[in-house]
Formats: sequence, C-alpha cells, structure tokens
Amino acid sequence: MLRSLREFSKLAGVSPSTVSRVFSGTGRVAPETQQRIRELAQSLNFSPSTIGRVAFGGQTQSVGVMVPTLAVSFYAEIMRGLQYHLLKSDFLPIILQSCESGDSDQHAIQRLLNHRVDALFLTLASERLTPDDLGMVLRSQVPVVFLGTNRASLAMDAVDNDDVAGGRAVGDHLLSLGHRRFGFVYFGEGHSNSDLRLNGFREALVRTGVLLDDRDIAHLHPYNPNRDELLRNDLIAMLSRADRPTAIFASADPLARAVYLVARELKMQIPRDLSIVGYANLSYSDLIDPPLTTVDQNPMEIGRRSAKLILHRLKKADAPFRMELVPTQLIVRGSTGPVPVV
Repeated sequence: MLRSLREFSKLAGVSPSTVSRVFSGTGRVAPETQQRIRELAQSLNFSPSTIGRVAFGGQTQSVGVMVPTLAVSFYAEIMRGLQYHLLKSDFLPIILQSCESGDSDQHAIQRLLNHRVDALFLTLASERLTPDDLGMVLRSQVPVVFLGTNRASLAMDAVDNDDVAGGRAVGDHLLSLGHRRFGFVYFGEGHSNSDLRLNGFREALVRTGVLLDDRDIAHLHPYNPNRDELLRNDLIAMLSRADRPTAIFASADPLARAVYLVARELKMQIPRDLSIVGYANLSYSDLIDPPLTTVDQNPMEIGRRSAKLILHRLKKADAPFRMELVPTQLIVRGSTGPVPVV
C-alpha cells in the first residue's frame, strides 16, 4: 500500500507538487504529464482523497461499512456489534446501505474509498460483487473484512456463520420428532449460504438413510417480478401431494413466512399437520402464530469478530488472512412438533 504522496510521485516520475497541481486543478502541468499521472492513479486506485490521506500521514481512524439495509434485524445487530467494538478503539464506522442508496455495489464501495477509510467491511444481500468490483477493492490495498465464506479464497479476511452446522442442527431436530419426509425452500441463485445450510441438512438426513426428493425443493426466483406467486404455486404443488413433506426447512425466516401462508391456504395447522423451521431468528420470528422455530445466527458476535479482524489487520498488515465461523443456535418454538399420525 502506498504510504506517502512522495511514493506515488516517485512512481509517476514527477514531484509531489506536480501531483497535487494535477488533482487540485491549480497551476500548469503539461497535458501528457497529466494523463500519465491520472492513468497511474486509476491503475492503483489512488484517488485525490487518497492523496489527501497519505499527504497528511496515515490513518483517518474510520472504517467504511457496506450493508444491504439496516431495516433487517440481522444486519442491524451486526452493525451494533461492529460499531461498539470499533468505537472502543476510537475508530468511526461510516455506514452505507447499498440497497437504500441506489448505488451499484462498485459505486458504493468507491464512495467509501473516496472518504479515505482505513479499512472496509463489506456485506451484501447476495453475491452480486463482480470480478471488476473485487479487483477495485484489491487494487486499493485497503484492508477488507468480508461477510461470507464464498470470499475466503481471496486476499481478505472473512467472517460468517457455520451454516453447515446450522443446517445439520435443523435436520437432527426434525428427525428427533419422527419426521422422514422433508421439504427445503431457499433463495435462488447467488445465495451460497443457502447451499451450505442445505448441505448440513442433507448430512443429518443421510445419517438416518433419508434422502431429500428434488420435488421437495423450492426456491424463490429473485429476478422474476412474479417471484412470490411462483413460489406460492411451487409450495402448493409440493404440499398437495399424497406423499407430501411433513416438515419444511426454509433457509431464511422470510421464506418460512411464505410457507405459513400457503399452509393456511391449504387449511393445514402448524405444527399438527406441518412443521416449519426458519433461519436467522429475525425480530418478528417469535411474534408470528405459532412462534417460529429458527436458527439464531448470533449477529452481534459476527460484528464483534469482524471489528477484531479489522483492528488486527490494521496493526499487522502482513498477517495471514483468516476465515472465522461463528456458531449458530437452534431456537425451538411452536412451529415444530411430532410427525402427523395418518
């Protein structure tokens, strides 16, 4: 990472004052020199605000944070944990809600970089970040902590839940209640966490010789304007069969609510006729009728560990990259019960 304006100037083959004049628009600089400086700055993701930071000697004591929205309690709780531990170390989080700002992910990240943040914490609603976006982040040489195991192979630290263990706990719980026919509902493409939860769920089932039928897997079509109606139709078809599932694992609490609606439409009682498990333990999950059995993701701990990784990286830039998995906890409520007697 470039540590001073002098370093950048040396790479550009000009004086620091020439670089300053180019980006401030003051003084005369030959057009070809301006072009060379701007092209080099772009290749290094070295913006005018970056030059301002390094010119004055280092850290701004701020961390750029991108989340989809704070309207979802999971992300709000992560931010609570992250903010508390960053502020304890006198670092100020600058929070941007990517789904609320109207920015593309790349533009949102660039906004944070332009505010001279010392590090980034990135979390997205889905894996929308393109190779170009990731390349921009890596070229900036700003330390990054990412929420999501799918980024673990990149040169950045990451934090996520142990979703395989979470899915396995759901399977073990439903099997203990006597269920042997299961359904699974998940968000569509771009949600690798759902795949991990399904893998853990299947691990539990296979141990007892139970297989999950492909007919009993439904997903939301994320980019289809009729996605809610399509999911409803798929669930109605799944639950109307004579050999229908007696228990459904929804990979997120909002999907569990969709299963509730279809079950009631079909005059099914929960959990007498159908057991339902969600994932996330969102703020409303214990308020619906019956209260939802779900998996708590411990978002405050995700925030705490993310802050710890950020602060460690800022102190030791050359330390090995780490992937931390936060344990989940199954919260048993009223939406699961013994297998129906038929």
